Amino acid sequence: NLFLSISGAELTKRLRVKAFASMLKQDMEWFDKQENHSGAICQRLQFDALAVQS
Repeated sequence: NLFLSISGAELTKRLRVKAFASMLKQDMEWFDKQENHSGAICQRLQFDALAVQS
């Protein structure tokens, strides 16, 4: 069980890093869209990766 928790946490971390790196490569217009405001981006980074872990 401990191994699964550790590997799940590592997977979550890698997903967040890759998602954030992908977001940084977007054009400025991408950030102007309502669905891509800072709160939505933070929420996506937090909850989408956790959904994969569980």
